[in-house]
Amino acid sequence: YANLIKEIFDRVLVGYTVERVDITPGSTAHITVTVTPWGDVVREVAVDVDYGGIAPEIIPLLKDDVGNLEETVRTVLVGLPVDAVDWAGGITRTVVRELLADRLPEFRAVLDIQPGPRTVVKLELAPQGPTVQDVTVNLKSEMLPNFLLLAARPAVLDAAKAMRGLPVAFVERHQDYFAAKVTAAAHPVARRYGLTLEPLISPAAVTNVLLTANTTKYKVTLEGYLDVGRRDAGRQGEDTTWLRLHAGKQIGNDQEAFLEIDFLPGTVTWQFSPGMGLPARVSHHHWAQIQPFRATDHLLAAPAGSAGLAATAGAHAGDRRK
Repeated sequence: YANLIKEIFDRVLVGYTVERVDITPGSTAHITVTVTPWGDVVREVAVDVDYGGIAPEIIPLLKDDVGNLEETVRTVLVGLPVDAVDWAGGITRTVVRELLADRLPEFRAVLDIQPGPRTVVKLELAPQGPTVQDVTVNLKSEMLPNFLLLAARPAVLDAAKAMRGLPVAFVERHQDYFAAKVTAAAHPVARRYGLTLEPLISPAAVTNVLLTANTTKYKVTLEGYLDVGRRDAGRQGEDTTWLRLHAGKQIGNDQEAFLEIDFLPGTVTWQFSPGMGLPARVSHHHWAQIQPFRATDHLLAAPAGSAGLAATAGAHAGDRRK
């Protein structure tokens, strides 16, 4: 039996020589096979990973997901006879695929092993499943004119382009990472205007990046009003269209100093309304406002029926002020 077992092992176990076979008979027989490698053995393993078209800045993220893949491959191959690498390669492929399925399920691995004292393992990572084909970027603000954010768009778009070619599931799993990247890209503009950035990434074949920028320091808005649907609209010199520019700056924790400029094109009239009130984020707030004056009024003239500039107070609901 010992010779039969030795002959079988010599045929199957390529790269090894069976030194001895020990059989211990009994109700449960024990067979001990002692083997030694013959020829050269693998002393070094070089792992060459091909990331394809993945952006270079994403590679550290992939490495963090996978962990020490190179060490895992070395553990399997180092010490094997060079002639045994061919059949041991199947074990290596199984180990790598199981590792990726657990830690990087959005990618599949293609392995090519070149045996030798210095064995080279070429690993190609290929995305599986739907991938990001394109990225769109939108920046908006409810407190500042959106054109002020245009300076940040090129940098944000460059940061968002790193998602192209990645599996949609991978981007979804790492939304926090990509949100931090696009936010950091807009930081110079955010610092200039004292903005707070809120990113929202919607992973898909065409991934959308929405960056909402708000500030607690300033509020600049431009509104237009148009009165339509009334038969008497526009009669007797009545203004039915006007524009309002609101420019405000927060003072302290709960006060906003602002200036509102109304332009009424029907009568070519300007009205200036400086005031003080709670910030616009409060839905129902009170304001104290200086009585507006028209551009045709003398700056030193007080409104009719008042002594000096009069202060008015009321509920600020965004209605036209008179």
